[in-house]
Amino acid sequence: MIDIQHLRLQLPEGYAGRAPRIVRLLARALADAPVAGPADLARLQVGPVALPAGASDRQAAESIARAIRARLPGAE
Repeated sequence: MIDIQHLRLQLPEGYAGRAPRIVRLLARALADAPVAGPADLARLQVGPVALPAGASDRQAAESIARAIRARLPGAE
């Protein structure tokens, strides 16, 4: 389980109105993700995530979730 206390998400122009749905989908994508083991991180920074032109909310959330999971300890 991934427990995020604070999330600062900066979306590209044009995505602002879609942010609430993207965040909900992101939470779901992370909740379904297996984790390697326990870790307590004060901060996890993920650089810019490239989104395909015309990405759906789900595609955006899944791309962000992959980038987050890749930065977690034990990620391959």
